[in-house]
Formats: sequence, structure tokens, C-alpha cells
Amino acid sequence: MFNDPLNLDGTGEWAGLWWLPDTPDDQVPGVLRYVADGGLSLSLIGRVRGPDHVEP
Repeated sequence: MFNDPLNLDGTGEWAGLWWLPDTPDDQVPGVLRYVADGGLSLSLIGRVRGPDHVEP
């Protein structure tokens, strides 16, 4: 799949770990979906915490 060209006329779904650039150690599982006429959506299982996050 990694050697295939990206087809922006179709749909795609990629599961993986996602994070903010400033907090790469705070990874959250989720799914990135692409639909040609609908764009991108990212569904996360949990939440991403930014660099200013303070635990209550």
C-alpha cells in the first residue's frame, strides 16, 4: 500500500497513533478517513493533550 500512488478520487481509511507536534509522547489511537467529496475526518479513541495540559 505504501508504494501505491494516493488516489484522491476514491476513499481511504488509515488506523494508527496520532499526536500533536509539541507532544509526540502523548499518542492516541484513532482512524483517519478520506472521502473525495467530504474531505478528511479523524476519529480518536481518547483525547490528545496539548503541551499546556495540567492534570486536575
